[in-house]
Amino acid sequence: MADLSKLGAYRDVNSSNFNFNDRLSGDSSGLQTSGRQSYTNIFRRAFQFLTRSEAEIQSNKQTAADFRDRLKDAFGSEIADVFSRDLQGQLEKGRPLTAYRVKVTIDKARMLAEKNQGLNEKRLDSVMPQLVKDVWKGLTYGLETSPDPSALSDKQMENVLRDAIRSDPQFSNKLFTSDQDFVKAFKTLAQQKGERALVRAMQPNLESLLPDPLPKNSTLRIVMGMPPSMKSEISEGKAAYNMVSGSINTVVMSLTMEPDLAQTDPLMALNHLLTIEREVLHPNPQPGKGFKDQFEDFGESGSLPRRLADIPGDELLEATRDIQEAMVCDGTIIRNKLAQKLGIGDYSKEQFSTVRDVNYTLTQLATTVSESPEDLQGENGGRALKQLEGHLEKLRSLKDTVPTSHSFPLLNALISQTETLMESVREIQSQGK
Repeated sequence: MADLSKLGAYRDVNSSNFNFNDRLSGDSSGLQTSGRQSYTNIFRRAFQFLTRSEAEIQSNKQTAADFRDRLKDAFGSEIADVFSRDLQGQLEKGRPLTAYRVKVTIDKARMLAEKNQGLNEKRLDSVMPQLVKDVWKGLTYGLETSPDPSALSDKQMENVLRDAIRSDPQFSNKLFTSDQDFVKAFKTLAQQKGERALVRAMQPNLESLLPDPLPKNSTLRIVMGMPPSMKSEISEGKAAYNMVSGSINTVVMSLTMEPDLAQTDPLMALNHLLTIEREVLHPNPQPGKGFKDQFEDFGESGSLPRRLADIPGDELLEATRDIQEAMVCDGTIIRNKLAQKLGIGDYSKEQFSTVRDVNYTLTQLATTVSESPEDLQGENGGRALKQLEGHLEKLRSLKDTVPTSHSFPLLNALISQTETLMESVREIQSQGK
């Protein structure tokens, strides 16, 4: 529907504040009357025309131009252009814009918009079956129907697309003369809303962390469906999705259950961030094996019902490439969200390296303290203490130099853990004497 609120003050011209032959001045933020236009006395009209000053003429032109622009905002360029012809005298000659002209123009524009919407509704019915198929096809490696009707059926997808298209201003503001033009106008919108609806239905935890519109490459591709040759063996791509997105899924579940994790347990949030960096964004492949080879190994280990090596080469390459790109895409988004929540999103590379290196050392030493405390006796314990002292100094220095206090909870947690480990190492050393 047309957004009449964008008409501003012109929308209220029908109220009792204005007489229909009032001459209007001002703009959409506020209108005033500047006298009344004479319609019955031709001599008075001629006198009004001849006695207008240049300032009045320019003011009338500006008011008419503003009204035309607000018509475009509310009804779109196509409808506004039709009725701008009725405003030529005001726009070109500076005739006064009257309340009557505003009312008639708005009423006509509204009637045309309603007519367009009615005709477009019929066209929407005509193209909807093909539009639904095209959306599914774009999401599922060629499948023309829902990969998981229990999550989102074809009918539910149709309802999503209808709501999205009807809410677009073009639907009421533009008359489409062919199905081809209609589909072309709404194809991108349908694809975006279809993607969002399906990933919301199948992976609501992940969907809550992704921006709108969804990024071009996302693990939603894996959720939606794998190549057709895998469909009979893999439950609509879910097994493959879980196989390749374990790290992201763990982080997503944790953040969904504890949205304020960066404040309540900043060290766990930091470890989530570093896990995504290590396992998703910068993985260390097995020696002598590429991504494709490692991907095939999942079939041998029983994670998949069949070896991916059995899939035709082109389809396997497409699947592995899409999976790899999608994981990096979603991993980057979630990593950056965590960094912002922790207050380290604006850290320099050197500052972030300090946090990462300290956290790594603390994790390793905490494991040694709990599992092999004897390894920290003697010289080894001395070296560990010296390393911890250096890290403590770096953390305190970092806290003094960061631009905001947003990262203080994380830095304080790291400082506290460092001090606790130093006490533990000293106690181990004293027991060994």
